[in-house]
Amino acid sequence: MAYSIELEKRIDTITHELDMRLKKKKMFGGLAYFAKGGNMAFAIRQDELLFRVHEGDELMDVNGIHTAIMGGREMHNWLQAGGDAIASSDDLSELLTVGYDYALSIPPRKTH
Repeated sequence: MAYSIELEKRIDTITHELDMRLKKKKMFGGLAYFAKGGNMAFAIRQDELLFRVHEGDELMDVNGIHTAIMGGREMHNWLQAGGDAIASSDDLSELLTVGYDYALSIPPRKTH
């Protein structure tokens, strides 16, 4: 289950333009992006974007966005977007910003 290199290039271009400070790490057959503090902001899963949102976010009403499911379980505060939802650079940029802002809004991860 490989992730989309094309989507990675699009994300890298947008995050560079927005001056998002991120670290990338391959995980679970995909590619995760971590914001300052070590919190995951978003990830690539096959050809879709996984991103974090605050409770009650209205993005579920957007065509092509649904609750992320991993291991048969719905992932709390995680959405998955593909197709029309990430087709334009503006739409992708908006979703990346949502995930990035969420990651920066929560306490940094503790390292051991």
